[in-house]
Amino acid sequence: MFRGTFEHGYADAIHNRQRVLGSDAYRAGYDRGVRYRKSEKALELAALGILAIVVSVALLIWITTPGVVTR
Repeated sequence: MFRGTFEHGYADAIHNRQRVLGSDAYRAGYDRGVRYRKSEKALELAALGILAIVVSVALLIWITTPGVVTR
């Protein structure tokens, strides 16, 4: 339905499918989609890194605190 359009190229890039189409609009959409996918991956990795740091600090605090002594 949208063969060779910007939207077609963008959707193919987001879904990691590449087709050989000669349309300039398709190539522009594909390039934009690739940039979007890379930026999403960078955000995911940054969020994962922050989460890993928070969990490791919480684990370190939990391990280093002395246990509760009951009588």
